[in-house]
Amino acid sequence: VRHAALFALGQMCHDLDASFPERWHARMVPVLVQAARDPVSRVSAKAISSLEALIGELDEQALSEHASTMLSALLDRLTASTHSGVLVTSMEAIGALAVGLEGSFKEYYEQLMRLLLAFVSKPSGGSSAESRLRGKAFECISLLGFAVGKQTFAPAARETMSAMLAAGKTSADEFQTDCIREAMERLCKILGTDFAPFLPALMPGILEGLRLDHVLKQVSEEELDADANNTTENDDDMVLPTEDGLVRVNTGKMTEMLSVVQLLNVFIREVGANFYDYARPVGEALARILGCADSLLTVASQVRDAIYPCWADLVLAVSKAVPKHGQAAQQLVGTLVCQFVDKVGADLCKAEDPEDLVPMATGISSVVNAGENCLDGAQVQKISSLALEEIMKSLQREAALEEADRQHQALGSAGDMPQLDDDDDDDEAIDIEGMGDMEETDEKEARVALCSIFGACFKASPEAFVAQSLPTLQPLMQQWLSKPGPCRALGLHLACDLLEHLGDRAAGAWPMFMEQVLEALQSKDAEERNTAAYAIVLAAQVPQFGSAYGSRAYHAVGSSLQNFKAKKTDLDGRRAADNAAAALCQLCLSQPEASPDLARSWEALLERLPLKTDLEESVKVNRKLFAEAVKPNGKMDNALVAKVLGYLTEVYGRSEHCDEELQRDISIAFASLPQGTVESLMAQFSTKQQKKVKSIVEDGRARGAGQA
Repeated sequence: VRHAALFALGQMCHDLDASFPERWHARMVPVLVQAARDPVSRVSAKAISSLEALIGELDEQALSEHASTMLSALLDRLTASTHSGVLVTSMEAIGALAVGLEGSFKEYYEQLMRLLLAFVSKPSGGSSAESRLRGKAFECISLLGFAVGKQTFAPAARETMSAMLAAGKTSADEFQTDCIREAMERLCKILGTDFAPFLPALMPGILEGLRLDHVLKQVSEEELDADANNTTENDDDMVLPTEDGLVRVNTGKMTEMLSVVQLLNVFIREVGANFYDYARPVGEALARILGCADSLLTVASQVRDAIYPCWADLVLAVSKAVPKHGQAAQQLVGTLVCQFVDKVGADLCKAEDPEDLVPMATGISSVVNAGENCLDGAQVQKISSLALEEIMKSLQREAALEEADRQHQALGSAGDMPQLDDDDDDDEAIDIEGMGDMEETDEKEARVALCSIFGACFKASPEAFVAQSLPTLQPLMQQWLSKPGPCRALGLHLACDLLEHLGDRAAGAWPMFMEQVLEALQSKDAEERNTAAYAIVLAAQVPQFGSAYGSRAYHAVGSSLQNFKAKKTDLDGRRAADNAAAALCQLCLSQPEASPDLARSWEALLERLPLKTDLEESVKVNRKLFAEAVKPNGKMDNALVAKVLGYLTEVYGRSEHCDEELQRDISIAFASLPQGTVESLMAQFSTKQQKKVKSIVEDGRARGAGQA
């Protein structure tokens, strides 16, 4: 009965809306903490599992109220229990609490880390239960490291990595391997470039995991006939025809290769320029996979699609290494860009499914962006023409879909529809309509991805793009923007490209698109609102924007924020709202004199921070706010500076809103303030903000001492 009741409490946390844990946590936590010490291990584990469910739904303030009580119970379970279910759920709950208290977890870190490191350092008996526990311990360690950041976690990182490498050699348990892989990704993200010393031990295994001969094997008809009588044939195998004959594909190994590519991508992105020594062999390994027969890549589409961003990050890492490695690195960047564009560009021409077009087009734009000035005018023209050609094909496919739908509706109205069984007619109608909507959505996403290639080419060679591609695209942009429909999003994206890459030189082109940008802020289409808001972010940075469009932009952005209240599940709507808030931020910072009520504009902005869906934009907004708040003789008055700095103390330590660089700058800035200034600010801060300031100042002093 106790077990069932505790299960119900945990399920309610998952299933009911956010107000349930907010209203009931004060009564639930004591009950669950007490139940965690139940003498029946099965009941204790369920109580801890329900406690984890509750932790995942509470905000930092609510978690802070109960942190000591919960951790006391969880530590007791970790040290006193030998039941694997209790130990696993305790580690999961501690990890969830660490993530929830990110930035405020340091006071609990040392004791927990010592305990977990001691656990993973013990010799393993090799049983499945022990491997599962060890995997969960690694996961928990990485979450604790994530919560406290690189500076605090760095001393434990080497011991953790040594234990993970040792565990991987002594056990092939799949669950433990998955946990170690995820923990390794998290450690790499925490340490960033400081993860490089671990690469020599890791990269041989990564390159081994990218070998095609583990996944593909040429087979003959005779071998297949022999295998047909073999009762031990691997269920993971499938046989495909290629130009070179029949090939057996081990789909299980293919899935494992996908995990390796994803882990490799994290290493490349986080280590950056320090990955240079491995760039050439990794590029060769990835190129071999992309060079597979089309029929094989269709089966391995997830691997193929994962390689695209991995290649872009590889190009970016080598680009960052150019200052140190010179011409050799620059040549490698050019080779990687051209190799990718030639191969994937050819695949793009052959692709007919818009779901394939999206990753290919996004991959090309990302790689060209990462390589920057690696394309000449002819290449820019070729790639831009390819993108435009595929956009036109997409519009033709969508027009054909719409025509087919009209004919379908006309047949229905005329009573000439084929007769269906009574049980099937409703489902069939729903299927036809749903498929049409999905295909139109896929086509729209494909066109947006293809349009991103224009921006990449613009960045790669602005002069060539303006001279050769823009004359063709400019009248199309005006045509696409002239009326609502599937093309208007393309026109808005092109407007953003002009604003981003021409800067104040785009001012002369504003009359071609700015009216439509302001109008699109009220569009029912979230993608259009999102793109229009980004256009305002870019345009508002140009001084003359204020006198030309500033007042109307404030009104349009404010109306967009007021009129569109996205539901929790509407990610596109929430992203559009985040970018509208980012546009309001840029207007307040760059065009304050154009606001009809600047104080209210700032108030409306701060009410919507931090941005919760577009986290990349959230970091940018917070960086801009910090830069203005600490600027001598800036545009903020003292009261507003205090509000902004108070807000920044709240997001400090939350990596999704405040990256490592911004945290460093905030902490050093606070640590360098005169005592009188700190006291003046503290008087205007909330109790929660005052508590965070003390920790921030300590971090700043530690960083200052490290730099000295």
